[in-house]
Amino acid sequence: MTRSTGRFRKPIRAFISYRRLPSTALAHLIANELKRLSISVIFFVLVGIVAVDSRLAVSHEIREATAVPTFQTFPTSIPTLAAGTEHVINGIAYVYVPAGCFMMGSAENDLNAYDPEKPQHQVCITKSYWIGKFEVTNAEYQRFIDAGGYGTRNYWSEDGWIWKDFRTMPRDYNGFTEPDQPRVGITWYEAEALAKWAGGRLPTEAEWEYAARGPYSPIYPWGDEYKVGYANVDERDIDGTFLEKTAPVDSYLNGVSWVGAYNMVGNVWEWCADWYWCDGSCGYDASQRDDPTGVDSGDGHVMRGGSWDYSPRFARAAYRQWSVPHDSDDNLGVRLVVDAVS
Repeated sequence: MTRSTGRFRKPIRAFISYRRLPSTALAHLIANELKRLSISVIFFVLVGIVAVDSRLAVSHEIREATAVPTFQTFPTSIPTLAAGTEHVINGIAYVYVPAGCFMMGSAENDLNAYDPEKPQHQVCITKSYWIGKFEVTNAEYQRFIDAGGYGTRNYWSEDGWIWKDFRTMPRDYNGFTEPDQPRVGITWYEAEALAKWAGGRLPTEAEWEYAARGPYSPIYPWGDEYKVGYANVDERDIDGTFLEKTAPVDSYLNGVSWVGAYNMVGNVWEWCADWYWCDGSCGYDASQRDDPTGVDSGDGHVMRGGSWDYSPRFARAAYRQWSVPHDSDDNLGVRLVVDAVS
């Protein structure tokens, strides 16, 4: 500021020192001084602008260089994941199922459909979830046993704890005990306890079918026509194969569902959370559109997916089966679900 003030005083002193000059000469001198004054003003205005701009730029650079980085521990929103994104939770592989709608059940003109699959109706799953990429294997179930699962009361429902009594493991079947085969011989009570130990739950019937069929609701996970060799079922009637036992859970790549879940049909029946109740037609209550969970009680629990000893007709993704909660067999297993963080 001192320099600028000195410069602006110089023309004024010159005007005072020449106050006795003739009028024409004085006028000429004043014009020259005013011209010099204008040039000086413009020069210092420009210098000032450059200086301020430089100081602002430097200040911005300093702020960027010295700013303390901040880290957000928990996101304010969950980024949208692609259908089929894989994730391992407590040692079990899952695939991501985004929220969405589909047509649940079978159409009236489906000649292979049974009455309990009807009426076909729109169902919307409003919350995303993770579903087991595979059926629970013998190796995974063994970890539950080794962790004291059969002796931990908190894993079991009241009815399940009473049923369990002194049991310490499910029934084994010859030819079905390889580590990568699905665990069979488990009751609904055992499946429920396993799910709680693993930090998950059993899928609802609607969640299971949505993971198998997806928004376009094909009859089979891969399309509307059965294809020989796409699932572990009894194909002898259509000149296919009959394995006579369960296959490793990562078999039948061609038959995976839209989210990449293996063996959603065939291999083993899979327990679901819903009760099954038959009032004559045994069909759906189509008024339950969003996140249906079925009836509050019933004759038994729903099983889905068909199995190695059933024909392709029972491997349709809409087919419904049920059994009492204490039932078990060499064709009955489970697939788990974990709720996605919202």
